[in-house]
This record gives sequence, structure tokens and C-alpha cells, in this order.
Amino acid sequence: GANDQSFMTVVPNPDTAGNNSWYVAKFVRDMDGVPWGGFYSGTPVDLSVNKYVHVKVWKPRISPVKFKIESPGGNIEVASKYPQTLTNQWEDMVFDFSAAIANYGTIVFMPDFEDPLTLTGDVDIYFDDIIINNDSMPNTAAVTVVEDYEILPLNMMYGNMTVDSSSMTLIPNP
Repeated sequence: GANDQSFMTVVPNPDTAGNNSWYVAKFVRDMDGVPWGGFYSGTPVDLSVNKYVHVKVWKPRISPVKFKIESPGGNIEVASKYPQTLTNQWEDMVFDFSAAIANYGTIVFMPDFEDPLTLTGDVDIYFDDIIINNDSMPNTAAVTVVEDYEILPLNMMYGNMTVDSSSMTLIPNP
């Protein structure tokens, strides 16, 4: 939308209760955003055997969550198998792609699909651990990890640690 100032970034996990990842994706949902706000990625997924996509979501409000897969042969968009019941806590959203028959070249995630969007202020939504398996129950083990937002840990190499005040920080590309 013309006034949509929504954005995403990878941040330290703000709530490790229920999700012990170091880093997660943060979606700042602009109150003037489009209902289908979220992301898409050209990350191919194979759903020929394992039919369930899981995404851990932390939201301050209850609203529909959708996941879509796209290919030249057709698209499949589904709401979470289990509607969101928690706020301000991590919840594993499960998406049933039993109708999928092969590889899909694009994934689309819409963590706050309210239509029409009725926000009165911006909200912060977090998500993590996009996985695929063949288990429809929440919080089950991954067969394939699509994305977990973990960043390669780096240790600086520098001189005398008592004198050298060098540091590293992860920032957006300037």
C-alpha cells in the first residue's frame, strides 16, 4: 500500500520461553499496511512426501495466519491448521499441504492476515523456525529446516583484550 511502512529484520529473540533460538525475524506491522503483509522467498520446498509446514509465531494479538506455496503449476494457500490461541507467547502454527504434489519454487508467509486491516497502531510480530515434516501436531521435529534465522557466530581476533576495544555489530546494509 502507498502508506505501508512495514518492515522485517533479524533480531535477538525477545522471549526465549517457548523458543530458545538466539535470533528470530521481526515484522513491524504498520497500521496502514496491506492485509496480506508478510514475505515471499524464492526458497524452493519439496512437499511431495512431508506435507506440513510449521512456523513459530509470537504476536500481541489474535489474527489469521496464512502460508502459501507457489509454482508454475499452481498455488496453494492455507490458514493454520490450528487457529492462533496465544498472545505474547510463542505458538507453533501448522499448515497442512496434503494437496501438494511436488516441489514449489516460492513460499509466502502472512503472519497477520486481517482483511480489512483495522489496526490503530503498529505492532511487532516475531516468527522463527520455518520447518517441514510429516506431523500435523505442533512442536514436532523438523525433517527439513527451511529457515531458522540463526546467524553464524563470529569471534573477533584482535590483540590484547584488556586494551583493544574493537567490537562487531550486525546492522542493515548501509
